[in-house]
Amino acid sequence: MSGATGSTQPAVVTEAWQDEFDGAEGAGIDSALWALNLGAGGWGNNELQEYTADNVALDGASHLAISATITTNADGSTAYRSSSIVTTQAFSYGTLSARITLPTGQGLLPAFWLLGSNIGEVGWPQSGEIDVVETPNDTSTSHHNIHGPSASGTDVVANASTDHVEPLGDDWHVYAVTRTPGNVRISIDGVLVASLTEATMPDGMEWVFDDAPFRALFTLAIGGNWPGDPDETTPAVSTMLIDWMRFEPAAG
Repeated sequence: MSGATGSTQPAVVTEAWQDEFDGAEGAGIDSALWALNLGAGGWGNNELQEYTADNVALDGASHLAISATITTNADGSTAYRSSSIVTTQAFSYGTLSARITLPTGQGLLPAFWLLGSNIGEVGWPQSGEIDVVETPNDTSTSHHNIHGPSASGTDVVANASTDHVEPLGDDWHVYAVTRTPGNVRISIDGVLVASLTEATMPDGMEWVFDDAPFRALFTLAIGGNWPGDPDETTPAVSTMLIDWMRFEPAAG
């Protein structure tokens, strides 16, 4: 995925951090910890949704709910709405993890991912992008791709995916990424599913994953280049739930 965050350099988290998403049902995100990505325009992937502030809220049971909605306008056109949030702070070396349920449906693309906090200065993919988990359409296969630049600035991808005998579905799972100098590791429920080092990165990729701390994003896209358009089987409302997100700094 490619996307946007603010252009200013955020504060850097170097100590233990967490958001348990406690609060009353319908309450918004904590603006000290999270910002909204708003608007439409395809988000670089020909996506259909407009990201709004109305499609993300606490559910009153210590979860954050991001809901993708598909409705029909008075003129018969279809409205696609969802939400995208990004941390106001960036995270240094350590492990960032989140306990999530991922929705299933044709044209849906839920994601937990990271972007280098220097994206406003260097652009994408020079910022680096770490897709901790993405599940286009269904959750029988999860994707854990890592994007970096070539010398000429084009996107080079280290692709990784995991097939699941039991689809991830609506069950809770912990998705985590650990960043240390020269190393990125991604896991599901403590099981390593992807890793990247300077020695193992694809030919032509430049290592940029130590250039800046990373901000975290949760998004639920509708349609676009990868999952394709929703169809008559796609639910009118689909929800991605986040139980918590936590950061544990690297030792030393």
